Amino acid sequence: MKGATGERGIFVLKLTVRDIEPPIWRRIRIRSGTSLSRLHLTIQALMEWENYHLYQFQIDEKIHGPALEDDDLHEKRESVRIRLSTVFKEGLDTIVYEYDFGDGWEIEIKLEEVMPMAEQAETVKCVGGARHGPLEDSGGPLGYMEKLKVLKDHSHPDY
Repeated sequence: MKGATGERGIFVLKLTVRDIEPPIWRRIRIRSGTSLSRLHLTIQALMEWENYHLYQFQIDEKIHGPALEDDDLHEKRESVRIRLSTVFKEGLDTIVYEYDFGDGWEIEIKLEEVMPMAEQAETVKCVGGARHGPLEDSGGPLGYMEKLKVLKDHSHPDY
């Protein structure tokens, strides 16, 4: 069911941080008319990140990110203004969000279900998840896992 904004309903998305065990994940319900830039801000809030690093989405082997004049890929970037209803076209159910290119965070975003619009009034709602989001500037998945190991060992010299 498409509305005036191109919305097909509510998308149920599962967001899983790659290369972390046990997994860090969130399940959200989000309007299909939501833009990638709004999804970026949603992920920032869900992970409790500060939104001060670059980001991009990988969709069908294309890079979608904010246009940056001094970026070598500037001409090759696709817009983050496109809506999820356009992104999750028939046959595509998974995209990747990348944040902080130095740390290299990647979040797999999988479309699990499409629900009727009438079932949710909010633009986005978190309906499940596990574990706190990884610490900002913690060195990516490997650095974060090492920090967790240190925090569990009170006798570790870096504790």
